[in-house]
Amino acid sequence: MSGSLRRAIRQRACVAQLEPPTTSTGVAGYHVYVRTASGVYGPPINVGTVTSYVVNNLVIGKTYDVVVTDSHTSGIESAPSNQVNKSMY
Repeated sequence: MSGSLRRAIRQRACVAQLEPPTTSTGVAGYHVYVRTASGVYGPPINVGTVTSYVVNNLVIGKTYDVVVTDSHTSGIESAPSNQVNKSMY
Protein backbone atom coordinates (compact mmCIF):
# COMPACT_ATOMS: atom_id res chain seq x y z
CA MET A 1 0.00 0.00 0.00
CA SER A 2 1.31 3.39 -0.88
CA GLY A 3 -0.08 5.11 2.22
CA SER A 4 0.49 4.42 5.88
CA LEU A 5 -1.87 3.38 8.64
CA ARG A 6 -2.21 4.97 12.04
CA ARG A 7 -4.50 3.96 14.83
CA ALA A 8 -6.38 5.72 17.56
CA ILE A 9 -8.18 3.61 20.11
CA ARG A 10 -11.49 4.28 21.82
CA GLN A 11 -13.37 1.96 24.13
CA ARG A 12 -14.62 -1.01 22.07
CA ALA A 13 -13.60 0.61 18.78
CA CYS A 14 -10.50 1.06 16.68
CA VAL A 15 -10.05 4.00 14.34
CA ALA A 16 -8.08 3.23 11.19
CA GLN A 17 -6.71 6.48 9.85
CA LEU A 18 -5.14 6.43 6.40
CA GLU A 19 -2.46 8.82 5.30
CA PRO A 20 -2.24 8.45 1.53
CA PRO A 21 0.64 10.29 -0.08
CA THR A 22 -0.21 13.21 -2.32
CA THR A 23 1.52 11.46 -5.22
CA SER A 24 -1.01 8.58 -5.35
CA THR A 25 -2.88 8.44 -8.63
CA GLY A 26 -5.71 6.20 -9.69
CA VAL A 27 -6.76 5.23 -6.16
CA ALA A 28 -10.47 4.38 -6.24
CA GLY A 29 -10.83 3.62 -2.53
CA TYR A 30 -9.59 1.66 0.45
CA HIS A 31 -10.30 -1.72 2.05
CA VAL A 32 -9.88 -2.36 5.77
CA TYR A 33 -9.23 -5.93 6.96
CA VAL A 34 -9.66 -6.94 10.62
CA ARG A 35 -8.86 -10.17 12.47
CA THR A 36 -8.40 -11.37 15.99
CA ALA A 37 -4.76 -12.07 16.67
CA SER A 38 -5.27 -15.83 16.42
CA GLY A 39 -7.67 -15.80 13.47
CA VAL A 40 -7.77 -15.06 9.77
CA TYR A 41 -8.64 -11.70 8.25
CA GLY A 42 -12.32 -11.19 7.59
CA PRO A 43 -13.74 -9.99 4.29
CA PRO A 44 -12.67 -6.54 3.12
CA ILE A 45 -14.58 -3.57 4.46
CA ASN A 46 -14.93 -1.17 1.53
CA VAL A 47 -14.57 2.29 3.06
CA GLY A 48 -14.52 4.24 -0.20
CA THR A 49 -12.19 7.20 -0.33
CA VAL A 50 -12.52 8.27 3.31
CA THR A 51 -9.25 8.53 5.18
CA SER A 52 -10.65 7.55 8.59
CA TYR A 53 -12.79 4.56 9.50
CA VAL A 54 -14.06 3.30 12.89
CA VAL A 55 -14.09 -0.46 13.46
CA ASN A 56 -16.87 -0.96 16.02
CA ASN A 57 -18.08 -3.75 18.31
CA LEU A 58 -14.67 -5.04 19.30
CA VAL A 59 -14.68 -7.46 22.22
CA ILE A 60 -12.98 -6.51 25.47
CA GLY A 61 -10.14 -8.94 26.23
CA LYS A 62 -9.28 -9.71 22.59
CA THR A 63 -6.43 -8.42 20.47
CA TYR A 64 -7.16 -7.25 16.92
CA ASP A 65 -4.94 -6.82 13.88
CA VAL A 66 -5.82 -4.31 11.16
CA VAL A 67 -4.38 -3.79 7.68
CA VAL A 68 -5.49 -1.56 4.83
CA THR A 69 -5.16 -1.86 1.07
CA ASP A 70 -5.91 0.60 -1.66
CA SER A 71 -7.96 -0.30 -4.70
CA HIS A 72 -6.97 1.28 -8.00
CA THR A 73 -9.27 2.33 -10.82
CA SER A 74 -7.66 -0.46 -12.88
CA GLY A 75 -9.17 -3.00 -10.47
CA ILE A 76 -5.87 -3.96 -8.86
CA GLU A 77 -5.65 -4.09 -5.07
CA SER A 78 -2.36 -3.10 -3.44
CA ALA A 79 -0.36 -5.16 -1.00
CA PRO A 80 -1.50 -4.65 2.61
CA SER A 81 -0.17 -1.87 4.79
CA ASN A 82 1.92 -2.60 7.82
CA GLN A 83 -0.19 -4.41 10.37
CA VAL A 84 -1.21 -2.62 13.54
CA ASN A 85 -2.72 -4.33 16.53
CA LYS A 86 -4.53 -3.36 19.68
CA SER A 87 -5.59 -5.27 22.76
CA MET A 88 -8.98 -4.16 23.99
CA TYR A 89 -9.18 -3.57 27.75
